[in-house]
Amino acid sequence: MLIFTGVVSAGIALLLWQKRSQRRAQLLGLAMLAQAEWAFMAGLAASSILLEQRLLFTKLSYVGIYFCMPLFFFFVLHYCSYDKYLNRRIVPGFFVIPLVMIGLAATNETHHLIWAGFVPSQNVGLNLVVYLRGPLYWLGVVYIYTILCTTTLLLA
Repeated sequence: MLIFTGVVSAGIALLLWQKRSQRRAQLLGLAMLAQAEWAFMAGLAASSILLEQRLLFTKLSYVGIYFCMPLFFFFVLHYCSYDKYLNRRIVPGFFVIPLVMIGLAATNETHHLIWAGFVPSQNVGLNLVVYLRGPLYWLGVVYIYTILCTTTLLLA
């Protein structure tokens, strides 16, 4: 299902690329591309048998996870005519936490700040891994949900 979601999201991104002269289409297209990457990597992680492969795809999925929401937020700001707040000083600030989280995920084995460890699932016959959350994992959760709630309020 995740791979299918990635295909649909990539297809929407391609359709939006045809309208790239419009700023809204650019922003939503980039958000959909990030969502497609997230879904593809999550699907590959879920289908991986080896823990090392699963972790690699999970780490790669962080690019889509942490770029999708700010890009969608920018689209909604533009859609709601608040695009005056999207300037060269403000926009880069929205990518500080995503870049930190992606970097921490990539180097997690050295500090365990995102994932403290991994435990095989107790479900017999299922190839699942339980990720034990590290202390900075929650920074990313708060960041994403703050953007999600703000975006929802703008659309309400």
